[in-house]
Amino acid sequence: MSLVRNQPGYHTGSLPAVVFNVLLFLIPIFSVQVLSGVLNDSGEHGAPTAELIDDTRRAIDKTFVTLAPASNSARANWAALVDVQLAAKNTPAARGFLLAAPQLLNRDDARAIRAAASDEPAGSADQRLLRAALLFLPNEVRNGYLKSARPKGIELITASAETVSAELPSTQASNMNFPGLIEPVALTPIEHMTRSTDFNVLGTPQDLANNSRAWLRGDRRHTTQLKLTGLAMAADPEAIGVSQTRLQQAASVLKTSLKARRLDQGYASNLENKIDAVFKNDVLEFELDNAFAEISTPNVQAMRVREAFSNSIDASAASRLTMELNQIGRLVDVTGPLGALSLLEHAKSARDVSKARLIAEAGGDRSVALTTVIGAKTLSLGGVSFRWSQRTILLFMALAAASVALILVVMSSTLRMMFGRSVTAIL
Repeated sequence: MSLVRNQPGYHTGSLPAVVFNVLLFLIPIFSVQVLSGVLNDSGEHGAPTAELIDDTRRAIDKTFVTLAPASNSARANWAALVDVQLAAKNTPAARGFLLAAPQLLNRDDARAIRAAASDEPAGSADQRLLRAALLFLPNEVRNGYLKSARPKGIELITASAETVSAELPSTQASNMNFPGLIEPVALTPIEHMTRSTDFNVLGTPQDLANNSRAWLRGDRRHTTQLKLTGLAMAADPEAIGVSQTRLQQAASVLKTSLKARRLDQGYASNLENKIDAVFKNDVLEFELDNAFAEISTPNVQAMRVREAFSNSIDASAASRLTMELNQIGRLVDVTGPLGALSLLEHAKSARDVSKARLIAEAGGDRSVALTTVIGAKTLSLGGVSFRWSQRTILLFMALAAASVALILVVMSSTLRMMFGRSVTAIL
């Protein structure tokens, strides 16, 4: 054996085997690092790209087309979809079905709606399409939407019935009656919360102080909701990178979802764990004990409680959670509180929240309407936007180099076995 080891070609022949084994070890490591980097950089919390939004919008439109019935019953079915959502007080979904009219109606009606929308003098593309679609609804459904959609719907029809009818082609105006001006209707506080983007159910700092005192005394029934409220009120927006408004919107929607039990159980449990990581019970108890140690006025006590929550925040855990809350806050921006809740109840993970945001960015209220028909399948219409950081690019280059080296080693060893060392010298 010693004679073989001392032969000149022994070490040269063993080198490819060593390199081969090293590369086999490194390539899986590089692969995992690249995949992890791409997913994290996308990430679960990154803003989707314009290209991905466009692709998702086309997928949403195609899905609506598949939902359209036979052409002779398309308009009645479409009006029924809107009416059902109005009866359920789901105004965002009703608005979504109106915006999806070109996909849900037959070809002639779709062409007429697009023509009417192009004749509208002002507003965004969706606003013009919405006003045009309203003209194709039966009177009772249209009036129900206008009452439900205020304050957004108050400007939709500003002309008399005769004026609107005269401006439409005869094929559009036939068999239709149009309402005239509609007087404003006062909104109750609950109605206002379900329609506006400044939805906030967190209460006041004094409420936070009172609930914190009850929590210290042993009432732990709503611990997650209390911590969510404390985070939204006490976190420094500059430190966490999320605006106060968006953080409050997200916390309000999550608080409502938890109270109504409208979140997936697994996702709700995961969310609670993340919130507990931000506010560890022993740290929060210590800070709140100090806040209530001295007798003071309600305002001063409320300020101390907010400081106690601020001092209890685990910065690293908060950064992970608040990025997710930023996604949910963006959902509220795009679809409103009720629409965001409708999408969130199908999410099973933080990645699903990213998909929900993508669907919302692409479809707006159309995405809310779609969830009422196909449910959680709506989230499958969008992927996750991938972005490459400098570190991930370098790892990918290292993976490519290792793969090429592995191929060369295999080729060299194969040729050496077949033809001898002189043929493999070129490698």
